[in-house]
Parts: sequence; structure tokens; C-alpha cells
Amino acid sequence: MGKRVNSREKGGDIPGRLFDSACELEKKGKYSEAVKELEEAICEGFDEVHARKDMGRIYRKMGMADMAISEFEKAAKLDRSDGEILAELGRIHEGANRLRLAAEKLEDALEKGYVSEDVHTDLGRIYSGLGMDDRAFEEFEKARSMNPDNEKALAGLGRVYRHRKDIDSAENVLRKAIGLNPGNSRLYEALSEVYKEKKDYESAIKVLKEAAGSGISSGSLQKCLRLAYYDKGRSHYRKALKNRAELLGMEYDEKGIDADVAAGGIYACRNEDEEDYAISAAEFRQAASDFSEAARLGMEDERLFRDLGGVYYYMGDYGSAVREFRKAEKIEPSKHVLMRLGLAYQAQGRYDLSFEYIYRFIELDSKDAARENLGISQMRGPKEGERFRVKIIRVPDLIDVADEGDDRLDYSMLLPLSISQITSYLRKNGFDIDQDDLHIRVNYDNRFGPSVDRIGKEIFCETQRILDYANGAQDPAVNSLMERLEKKTELKGYDAILISIPYELHTEASIVFALAFTRYIKDKYNPLIIVGGFDPYMYPLILANSGSIDYIVKGAGEKPLFKMLTALRSGIDISGMPGLKIEDGKLLNDPGEVFPEVPDFTGLPIDKYRYRHNREYGNTDEETKQVLRDFNESGILIAPLIMQQGCPHSCVFCASSFGRLTQIFSPGRAVDYMKEIKDRYDVTGFFLMNKMINISRKYVNEFCDRIIDSGLKVLWSDCARGDNLDRRTLIKMRKAGCVSLVYGLETGSPRMLRYIDKRISPAGLEKILRWTDEAGIWTRLEIICGLPGETEEDFRLSLDFISRNRKYINRIYNNKFFLREGSKLIKYPAKYGIENIFRCEDSGRAGGDMKYLNYGFDEVGGLKWEDKMAQITGRYRRVVEAARLGSEFPDYEDVYFLYYLYSRYGDKSKVVEMYDKVVEAMSAAAARADEPRR
Repeated sequence: MGKRVNSREKGGDIPGRLFDSACELEKKGKYSEAVKELEEAICEGFDEVHARKDMGRIYRKMGMADMAISEFEKAAKLDRSDGEILAELGRIHEGANRLRLAAEKLEDALEKGYVSEDVHTDLGRIYSGLGMDDRAFEEFEKARSMNPDNEKALAGLGRVYRHRKDIDSAENVLRKAIGLNPGNSRLYEALSEVYKEKKDYESAIKVLKEAAGSGISSGSLQKCLRLAYYDKGRSHYRKALKNRAELLGMEYDEKGIDADVAAGGIYACRNEDEEDYAISAAEFRQAASDFSEAARLGMEDERLFRDLGGVYYYMGDYGSAVREFRKAEKIEPSKHVLMRLGLAYQAQGRYDLSFEYIYRFIELDSKDAARENLGISQMRGPKEGERFRVKIIRVPDLIDVADEGDDRLDYSMLLPLSISQITSYLRKNGFDIDQDDLHIRVNYDNRFGPSVDRIGKEIFCETQRILDYANGAQDPAVNSLMERLEKKTELKGYDAILISIPYELHTEASIVFALAFTRYIKDKYNPLIIVGGFDPYMYPLILANSGSIDYIVKGAGEKPLFKMLTALRSGIDISGMPGLKIEDGKLLNDPGEVFPEVPDFTGLPIDKYRYRHNREYGNTDEETKQVLRDFNESGILIAPLIMQQGCPHSCVFCASSFGRLTQIFSPGRAVDYMKEIKDRYDVTGFFLMNKMINISRKYVNEFCDRIIDSGLKVLWSDCARGDNLDRRTLIKMRKAGCVSLVYGLETGSPRMLRYIDKRISPAGLEKILRWTDEAGIWTRLEIICGLPGETEEDFRLSLDFISRNRKYINRIYNNKFFLREGSKLIKYPAKYGIENIFRCEDSGRAGGDMKYLNYGFDEVGGLKWEDKMAQITGRYRRVVEAARLGSEFPDYEDVYFLYYLYSRYGDKSKVVEMYDKVVEAMSAAAARADEPRR
């Protein structure tokens, strides 16, 4: 309370006694009773200004800021010259975080003549909180002019210097303040923050230990020490992650979902012995030590254990990683912790436990994404209320257009998964979007339509001519072709048109088609045009000829398209869209993952994907002819579906060498999606496009149980690994509708299997092939010809494997080896016996007839590229000749025929018999067609 008036001086009057009583009650902490005594004293005639000032101070002690302000304002009205009252009001407003009002009151106090070093330090502190460092500096210096040893002013100046990045000056004034009051723990805390500002964590820790060593004990000091160890560890952690990410050519984003996920999968190279990795390992060890010390000091924080687990994870100590992640989970089971636990269990090979955590992560992440998207959708600009129409169009995949026959529908047959998932995502987020597929329309009409509807595709092999048109040249023939294409799909009336280009291209024809098509659309209707979907190595071609393209999407399209279209629809500057990155004014990217929606095929010409043909072969029996006639009119429809993203294995030739499985449908969700698609579109079956269906034995069994229990009658096929399967599981898979499995053997050589880190054995796969055949499932085998360092003996072992198991193998997918972008082989060539890697298109060194060939290379101490290419091609032909397990059908037509035979017969032996008859008839027909005319 303020200056006391002794009741004895006033002759023991009643007001004085009441005031004295209030003082005693306040000392005992009986604040409410003290206030009542003061109110009575006022009623009895005690000095009201003085009493109300004391009441205001009591209310302030009680934490009742508004009541305190009320009493001080009453006092101020009674005595407008009392600057002390204004100063008290300023301090109360500061405590309530009303900083600007607090500053006004304190400035008024100074004007009233209430000048003190405390008022100046209070004002300096408030201005510092408002970010007004210059004003704060002035006030602290005024306080020091009144008292050079003002400890609060020195502390305030330390804060201002730190904000200004003048670390030396900050250190000097804080050291002086500590000299004046070595028992003030907050001064040590402030000095530690100065050292942390310049990332001198050792000094930050040292000064805090210095305080503790001098006998200062405070919870705040201990908290700062724990945080200093944490921040030091975090610094080492980020440095190590950034170093490894850069070594792997991966983007490192400190603002993303914590750094250890942004650089996901890089622990896979922990055993590399390059010097830089040794540096990273040292940083990880130091981070682990610092985090452990923070934990020992009692820092119970989800971030700490999450980060400590991340350190152990990248060091390859997965048991310790799980232990720390579990501690974080107990504190807060956030989605980030759940994902890390999933990855740590996965790295231990405990896949089923890993999946449970990934399912939980997906559930939380999907809810967060929905909330974020709802907020973005509700952003409003000048275009609010206008109708906004969008269309997404898949352009034709012009495969081998120069020599493609009219009867090869091939890749046009499957429903388009990518555009249907984007359509589903945008529709669920409130967009009016149509979709269409020029790929099926062009190929279907070319086969079954009248001549007027057919589109000659050879012109798109004339690359320079089409590029000239795309860049503004007049070409009546190309323009006429575009007008005919427009008759197949509506282009008028859309605010934005999205163009989807196939990702895996055999030629540049689809790219140059898209460039010409976008020029035509832009000239005629001028919508916003966004293009995406294609392989990044095509960026230079697109960017050099993209005058009609407004934006290009890098990577997955759902999130960047949603944000870009929201901005366009609402008239909002795209720079205000959270998470959306724009490079070079044209490239759109949003690195966040999107959990796939169930594809929405509504609006596509569904009937054109139903199988229809006119295959007839005269030199075969009547039953076979009838089967072909029925197949031609069967209307079989197959939908693609992906249930997984990533892969838990690390085969060195694969683009997923460094990745982990980060998304997977639970068996229940997968079957629900399949049922929804079957009910909506009456599909015959599903072409599952996973890395492997037997990601674990439990997973594949539960998936099949769900199908069987649901009563879903549908056929499906997928890829599988040569492990995690037994006879009983395969029998169940067939019962659940599985008709075909593709096994990736790659090579029959145990030495080469170790080289590619496949982690299966030829003997184990032989048993699985036999069980698969016995279960009645069509078996397909993947072989890679010409792996780096493959000897003739290695290759013979592959041929021997095929020969031994011929009766269990129904089809061989024979592949010529090529280097894949993002694989370990291309990232660490020396380790795998490769050198002199070059881009074929840049070098002028051709790749022969090898599709997807982007890179050439030499073997270390082995074959040069031209000889290696000849070896790859030669061994490919030898497998074809030795196996005789190909098909006359184009790839996806072969899938349709297989599904048809299984739906007709059910029994594999009958399927094999009829399949072989048809293939034999097709081969004979092809041979007759090749005979020279006489």
C-alpha cells in the first residue's frame, strides 16, 4: 500500500482506525476484507484519493485488473495532477497485455511530472514489447542517466541490443547488470538467450550453469538450461539432416513437417563411408547427447522426445528411436509422432505395427487437411459469388505413333486414375469441375468410329512443325486437326482448363501435342491453362515453348491446383496462399502429401473403356472362335487403384531406393473403395498398382478376409514380393478374387540379388510360384536383363530359373536395364560399379530401341556404354527366345482377356488352355500377315 496515515496522528478517529485495520488485513493476505474496510473508511470521511489508490493496488494483487483500473480511474478523477495514479494504470494495462494503452498512461504520468527511473524502465520494457526498439532504447538510456547502475535499464538494453543483432553490446550490458545483482536469475537467462542468438550454445549453457553454481535456484533458470540443451541439440540435428539431404539431392525445408520427415528416408545411407556422412554422423551423436541431457534435467516435452527419436532413427538405432517416440506419444499423440513411430517400426521390419500407426497418422492428417482446405475455401475476394468452371483433360499418350496399328488399343483401355483422383479432390473441396479423356476418345474413334471422326497422329512426330505452331506460327493443317479434336470435348465456357500429360512417355509426341493444344485453346477461349503430370526431364521442352501455358504443376497436383484455383475463383493474390510455392513465375508446387481420395470417374465416357473388339481367326476350333466373339462383345471394364505410396524395401535400381512406405489404405478402407467403385461404375475387376500386395502376411490376409466377408464379387490382380506368402494365403487370395500376381525376381543370380539388395532367394520364390499355380492364380515374372556387373554366369542362372519353373510361370515381363532417376545406382554410382553417367539426349549417344532410356554409363573396369547397351539388348532377346512366355496381346488388352477368361471359367487349367489356343491362333494370324504376297 502507499504512504500510510497513522490513526494516532488524527486523534484516533474512526476513519483512521478503519484504514489501519485495512493495512493489517492486507498484510495477512485477507484482501477482500481489507477492501471492505477501505470502503467503510471512505464513507467515514477518510482521504478518498489515498484509499482508492490502495484499493487499486489490492485488486492488482488479487489479479482483478479491471477492478484495479476502476479504482485508479476514480482516484484520477478526484486528483488529475497525480502522476503516480497514471503510472499505476500503465503498469496494470501492461499486465493485461494492453501495451499501447499502457504506454499512453505512462507518458501521461511523465507529463504530469511523475518522473522516475522506474517509469522510464517500464516504458522501455513496453516499447520493446511493441517492437519499437528505438523508443525503448531512449527510455532505458533516460533511466540510466538518472542512475547509471539501474539494473532493469541494463537488462532492457540487453534485450534491445539482442533484437538489433548487436550481440557484443548486449553481452556487455547484461554482464554489468549481473555484476550489480549476481543473485538475479533472469539476468543469466537473458544472457543465455543472447548467446543462443549467435548459436553459441556452449556459452549459453555455461552462463546458466554459472548461475546455478553460485547458489541461484529457480524453476525458470532450470527451464532455460533444459531449453538451451534442446536448442543446441536441435541445431546439430538440423545441420546433420541438411547435410544428408543435400548429399542425396533432396529438398530440405525447415518450415515443412519437421526436418526429419522432409528429408525422409535418408537414413538408408547411414553406412556410407564418405567423409560428409561421417560429419553427419558426428552431428547426430552430438544432438543425441544434448537431447538426452535436456531430458535428464527434466524437460518433459513432446518435441524433445520426438527429436531425440529422430536422431536415433537416422543413426540406425531403431530400438532407441521407438523408445523415445513412445515417450512423445504419451505426452501428445500428434500426427508427426505417429508417422515417426510408423517409420521406426517399419525400419525394424515390424510392418503390421508400422501400418497401425500410419493409419492413425492418415486419419489425423486428413482431418487437419480438411480443416485447412475449408479455411482456404472460405477466403473471399472481389469475385465472390461468381460461377467458376474448371475442366481437366487427359491428352493422348501417343505411343509409337509412327508404327502403331489401328487395332492396338493398349494403354487407352484402363480408366485414367490420376485425373479422376484430382477431380475427386477438387469436387470434395467445392469446385465445379468436369473431366474428359482425349486419350480414349481418339483411340476409340480411330478404331470404331467413322472416318470423319478419326485423327491421324503421325503429324505429332513432326516435332519442329508442332513446336512452331505452339509458338505462334500459322499452320492450317494443324489448326484444322485441333478443330476436329475440339469436336470430341467441350472447351468453351471454362475459366480454367487443366491439361494432364502422361508421366511415362515413350516419345515427346504427347508433349508437343499438349503444346499445340494449349495454344489453340488459349487463342480461341483464353482460359487460365495449367499443365502437369509429365516427367520432370520434359520441363525444358515445356518451358521453352509454353507461351500459352500459365502455370506448370510440379509433382502431385491436388494441393497446388486447389490453392491456385481458389485464388483465381476468389480474386485473391496467389502469393497469399499458404504452402503454395511458385518458381520462375510459372512452376507450381506444394510439397505436402495428399492421401488419395477414392477416384471419381463420373463424367468420363465410361462405355468407351469397356472392352470391345473384332478379333476373328479362321484357323482354330469353334469353341475358341466363340470365346473370341464373346470377348469382343463382353464389355469388360477394369479400374486401376493404388492402395500404397512408397515402399519399405530399398532395391538399388528402383526410384524408391531411398523412400519408405508413408501411405497405405487399411484393408477396410481399400475394400470400401473397391465396393464403391464397383457399385457406381459396374466394373468387372481392379488392376491394383501397388509395389506389392503382400506388404505383410497379416495385411494380405486381412484384405482378402474383408473382400470375402463383404460379399464383394470382383476380380483383381497386383504385384507381389517373393516372400510373406504361403499356400494357405494364396488359396485365400484366389477365393477373394485374385486372378494374377506379378513377382519381381529381377535376376536368378544370388550374387546379383545381393547386389541389388532384393532380399529374397530364388529357392524361396520357386516354392511361392508353385503354390501360386496350385492356388489357381496366373503367375507373371519380372526379369531385368543386363544389370551393371552382370556376368554370363549370372545371366545363365536367370535362364535356368525360368527353365526350371516354366510350368508355373504364365507370362514373363522381360525388361532391359536402365538407370532410374532417384535410385541409389544413380546417386552412388561408384559404390555399385558405375561411372561416366551421361544424359543420352545431351550427349547425342543414342539408346537404340530401349524405351525410357535417359542415361548411359560405363561399368567400372567393365563394359563401355555402347558395348553395355548391346549386351542388354542381346540378353533381352535371349530371354524372349528361351522363355516363349510372352503374348500377342498388347499389355492391357492381355489383362482384359485374362479377366474375361477367369470370369467365364473360374478354373485356371481351363483359362490356360483357352489362353494358349487364342495366342496360338493370333500368332498364326500374325505369321500369315507377314508372309509376302504372291
